[in-house]
Formats: sequence, structure tokens, C-alpha cells
Amino acid sequence: MHYSRSRVSSGTTAGQRPCRRPRTVAVLVSAIALLSCGEATTAPPPPPPPLEPVRPASLSISPSDLRFEALGDTARFVTEVRDQNGQVVSGAAVTLESGDPSVATVDAAGLATAVANGRVTIIATAEAASGAATVTVDQVVVDLAVSPSSIRLALDDSLRLAVEASDANGHPVTDPRLAWRSTDEAIATVDATGLLIGVGVGTATVHATSGPASADAGVEVLSGADADRLVLTTLYEVTDGAGWIHDDNWLADLPLADWYGVGVNDEGRVTELDLEANNLVGPIPAALSHLTRLTELNLIRNSLNGTIPSELGTLARLEVLGLGINRLTGPLPSELGKLSRLRELHIYRNPLSGGIPGELANLDRLEKFVVYWTDIAGPIPQTFLRLERLKEIAALRTPVCVPGTAAFARWLENIRIAEFEGSCNRTDVAVLTGLYRATGGENWIRSSGWGTGVALETWLGCPCRLPGSRGRPRPGRQRPRGAPPGLPGAADPAHGTADRQQRAEGAASPRAREAPVTRVPLRRHRTVCARRRTLPRLVVGPCIPRRLGPAVLPHGPGDSGDALLRHGWPELEAKRKTSR
Repeated sequence: MHYSRSRVSSGTTAGQRPCRRPRTVAVLVSAIALLSCGEATTAPPPPPPPLEPVRPASLSISPSDLRFEALGDTARFVTEVRDQNGQVVSGAAVTLESGDPSVATVDAAGLATAVANGRVTIIATAEAASGAATVTVDQVVVDLAVSPSSIRLALDDSLRLAVEASDANGHPVTDPRLAWRSTDEAIATVDATGLLIGVGVGTATVHATSGPASADAGVEVLSGADADRLVLTTLYEVTDGAGWIHDDNWLADLPLADWYGVGVNDEGRVTELDLEANNLVGPIPAALSHLTRLTELNLIRNSLNGTIPSELGTLARLEVLGLGINRLTGPLPSELGKLSRLRELHIYRNPLSGGIPGELANLDRLEKFVVYWTDIAGPIPQTFLRLERLKEIAALRTPVCVPGTAAFARWLENIRIAEFEGSCNRTDVAVLTGLYRATGGENWIRSSGWGTGVALETWLGCPCRLPGSRGRPRPGRQRPRGAPPGLPGAADPAHGTADRQQRAEGAASPRAREAPVTRVPLRRHRTVCARRRTLPRLVVGPCIPRRLGPAVLPHGPGDSGDALLRHGWPELEAKRKTSR
């Protein structure tokens, strides 16, 4: 089979589509020409960098300084968080915290509440960003009242005024920073602490101010019998007068002479107050010191408690003070030493403590001092030697003692009744007396004063002195050169010579020569006998003889500590048992 090639003409024959290729080529050529008209070719731009995640970079809190003037006040903080680009971050989680919740608190929504006066910092945080604000709570007084609002004072009497201050929410203000003022300082004065003093008879008004708030109190200052009536009214109220056994006419508008237990003078002033065994309960009011004409105060056998007011020392005319059989505590006020006319002081059967004040020696008219059954302790003051009129002093069942000195021994001779548990040096006296008896003291070469009285300073060989004093050597008692410390001529087995021993043994009694004997050098804690036997330890105290000279101690069965027990050394057995 043969094929023939036919040529296709550009013309259009019947039944064929016309050919458009030449027109398409022309369009492409034109486009290329247009693109080639520029001077140079531009490169395509690089792709954009990846976006950085949003993070909080700063935080602000407003208000930055918040002030509250009443407890319970509230305010809301507003916070704003911005990112690293300075754009506000909406919906960021913010945490708020108070630096001191006892001053102000803040919740998660930013609501701050005032709790107490002070200053605190509020911290807000959002991831690494933070901000701070300050909260100050300073109460302002809007309501003020003075108590009491009506006051009656005796002349020269005093009273500390009380105030009630509150803020706008009714919370009390503990430090209202008050300013006080009296309308007439010739009648009443008031200081910065609210202490009111009546200085003249009449009336006045006291003003108290704190910020915008103020309050007043009326004051009436009385004198004479009116002032005494006011003092007795105070006593009645303070000591539960409604529960008294006898309260006839008390608080009635009658002369004070008609009140039970009250004695007055011709001017109607109170001179005697006798409420013994009347069921007074409570403290002794210091206002009693304003009964300036009082000569006798008898409150014995009641249920009074608290301390003895030192203000009683201003009762210059007081002659009898009876406070026994109560529940009074604390020390005996030294101010009682100012009662120059006092003749009798009864404070027995009270749990009082401390010592006897030396100022009581100024009571040169004191005749009776009763202090038994108390917890007052210590020696009678040395200054009591001046009380020449004292005739009765009772201190049984109380740790009060009399100094064991010759001066007090002579002082006690002039007192009709003197009741004590003993002398302050009674232990020393018992120890030395036992030693004297156990060692045959009647055979000592020198034993002047031994076994007589409690004034150990008169016992030969006992250089006693009161605490705090400086002892001085007595004339005629200097020891010879080379002799051991102690009495002149005192012999010591370790240091003495044979001649001294012979003289000492020759001076001993026949009974002493019959048995082996030894001299006893008493040192502070131990007495050493012959044959190296040791007596139990003796605690003699601050007043001990350093040497007893040629004292003798017979040896035989049951000697040493047993011999001392047979001679009446009561403390020794207890000491021996304790040492074991």
C-alpha cells in the first residue's frame, strides 16, 4: 500500500477551522518586549520571620497609694499588664498579695480591706512582671465620749478620765491622740494623759478633742465635810457596801456622824472610821488619803485584797492604823514612815511580802507593831533602835528575826512584849553552844561570854559583825608573832610547840587529863580530832571562831558526832543523814 504526502495550505478550505497561531506568537513577543524595557531585574522579597509569643513585660497597679480612715473600709485595685511590645495584654492572670494581712487584706479580684492601723505594701504579679502599691490605715475619730461625764472631786483629789473613741464604722480607736483642756485651771487641771486634779473649790468643764470630734465633762471640786462624804461614798462603792453587815445610814442625806462606824469632829470632818468585821470586800481605795482629819482607821477582820495604798502615808494626823486579818498582798509601803503621829500599826495575818522598811523607824511615837502571821521576812532594821517608845512588837509565825547583837539585846530589854521566832543568828548560837558543851567548854582556858545570850560578839573568839560592816581588831587581842591565827596563845597541834602543849595540858581539868585529849582548831567547815577522826561537817554561817584555843575533846566510845548529839545539837542529825 502506498501513502501519499499532502501539503496543508494556510488557506481555509471548506469544512476546516481557521488557524490562529501567528496571532498568539505576536502577543508573546509584545509581552517580552514590554518586560525588557526596564534597566535591571528585581529579586523576590524574603519570607517574613516567625512571630514571637506574647509575654507580660510590665505591670501597673492603681491607685499606687491608698489610705483608709476607718477599719472595715474597702477599695478595689486595678491592674494593667503590657507585653514586650508595649501592647496591653487582655485577660492576663494577675496575683495580688498583702505584705501584712493584719493591717490590710486583698482578694483575687483586687478588693482591699482595712484591718488595723498601720502601713502595708500590696504586691501584684503576672509571670515575671510585678507592681506594688501602698496601703495606709489611720483611723480618724468621728465619735468621742468622756467618762465619767459628771465628776465630783474632793479638794486635792485626782481622777484619771477615760474616753471612748470610734471611727466612721463604729470600730474603737485605741490611740485617739487626744488634746485636753480645762475651762478654769484655778478649779481643776488636766494633763495630756487625762489626769484631773481638783485644785480649788468650784466648778469647771474639761474638753477633750481628737480631730473633728470633741467631748466635755463637768467637774465639781468639794472641800470640808462634803469632800469627806464623797470619799466615804467611794469606799462604800469600791468595797461592795451593799454586802456589808452594817451600813446604817450610809449614802443617806444625813450628817456623817449618823453613818455607821463614822466619827466626826465639831466641824463635821471625819476623824474615826471603824468598820472592823463588817464584810468589806475589795481593794482599799486610795481616796481614803483625802480624809485629812482622820486619826483612827480600823479595817481589821474583813476581806480586803490588793496592796496597801502608799497614799495612806499622807494621813498626817493618823494615830491608829488597823489592817489585820485581811487578804492584803505586796510589800509594806515605805511611805507609812511619814505617819509621824502613828502609835499603833496592825498588819498581822495578811500574805504581805518583802521586808520591814527602814523608814518605819521614823515613827518615833510608835508604841505597838503587830506583824505576826505574814510573809514579811528578814531582820528588824537597825534603825529600829531609835524607837524608844515601842513597848510591844509581835512577829510570831513570820520569818522576821531580831539581829543577835548587844545593841538589840539592850533594846529588847525596854520592850514589854517582844514575840519573835528567834534571833537572826539562832543557828550560829545553836552550833556554837553545842560545840561548847561537846568539848567541855567549862574547862577552856578562855571562854568569856560563851553560852550567855545570843550576842555572839560578846563571845570570846567570835569576831562577829553585821553584813556589810568592816570588822576591826579589838584592843588587847593581837596575836603574838609566829602564833597561829586566833586567840592570843592559842595552840595548834600542827604548829604549836611542846611547851605550849604542856602548859595547855596542865591547865586542863583532871577529867580531861584522864583520857586522851586534843586541842580543836575549828575551821570554817570541818573540825579535826586526834586519831584523825572527823566530826560531821558543820555549817556555822558568817560568824565563826577561827580558833578556840586550848579546848579539849575527850576520846572514847561514842565520841565525835555522837557526843555532840548527846549535848543537844539538834541540827546535826539531819545534816548527817543528808550527807550520807
